[in-house]
Amino acid sequence: MPSDRESSTARAFAEAQDLLVSAGFHTNTTLDDLRKWFLADTAYADIGLEQVLGSRLLLVHEIVEIYEVKKMGLALEKDVIVKHSDPVYEAHLKAAEVEIELSIELKDYDHIKYRLDQIRSWYQDPLLPKRLRYRCSNLYKKARSAVQDCQGHPEAEV
Repeated sequence: MPSDRESSTARAFAEAQDLLVSAGFHTNTTLDDLRKWFLADTAYADIGLEQVLGSRLLLVHEIVEIYEVKKMGLALEKDVIVKHSDPVYEAHLKAAEVEIELSIELKDYDHIKYRLDQIRSWYQDPLLPKRLRYRCSNLYKKARSAVQDCQGHPEAEV
């Protein structure tokens, strides 16, 4: 019988997948893939699985990122991120684009505001492949614009 923690993890994962499907984005990412992904080494101080499970949009991001990495034919091994940093960065950026788009659709401006400085830091990261700089800049502009636009709408929460 699964523990409460396993059940809540599976429930959060299913809810994030449902959110993606409702937005027309289908993945083949599994809960086992997510667990493997969080065992991978990274060059960055990163958030943990528990923090991701606490935010459906961060979980959406990870699900899409894993899906994109798998689509590139990369195995979810301990060294996948450090060994394949360019394609993983591309997957990360795609995941962030989906995450921000969903945040805008859900009017979750607090989440967008939370991510703004992080997106800016990705653009400034020397490891960001030059070919992705324009996309990253556009993502930042889109997120910043969404936050600025919501400030004129009383129903929006920032």
